[in-house]
Amino acid sequence: MVRKQIVMVLFFLLFVQMLALGMGKAEPFTKKILGNFSFNDLKRAQFYLNSTLTLTRVVPHEETKDVQEGILSIVNGETVETILITDKTGGELMTLNKNVLGICFSAHNEDRILYFTEELIGTEYFLSASGSKVKYGQYEYKVSKKPKLLVQFSEEFNREKKVEKEEGRKVL
Repeated sequence: MVRKQIVMVLFFLLFVQMLALGMGKAEPFTKKILGNFSFNDLKRAQFYLNSTLTLTRVVPHEETKDVQEGILSIVNGETVETILITDKTGGELMTLNKNVLGICFSAHNEDRILYFTEELIGTEYFLSASGSKVKYGQYEYKVSKKPKLLVQFSEEFNREKKVEKEEGRKVL
């Protein structure tokens, strides 16, 4: 019985180790990373937020049927749409203009892009907001905070970038 439990624990630890080796660690996105990778490289990376982002907007009654991804609730007599993008929600790079990254976290709507820029020159990238508002899709939403952008490269991608294969020389 004890031996069976030990074997089960060993298999579990092996499984956890395989999961950990299969993915690189998410790290803050910086200008240095932007300078080291091409747009196509970054298209293959997975993006995340360092904390959950809550987007809210008041929805006019005639638009309530158009809400597809958010949750509608009544707050102080007004219909409010709430969209959550958690720190576990993966995003994809859609646009890159100078130092501004457009990341899509929506599985259903490629027009729903959030933009990220450097907070200060030489620092990490944060959500770009006008005060406490961002444009997300066709609507403007209120945000409670400006999360940091994280990037994660797969181990396979990291190995591809580190390995250089020599072609060799032929004399004859």
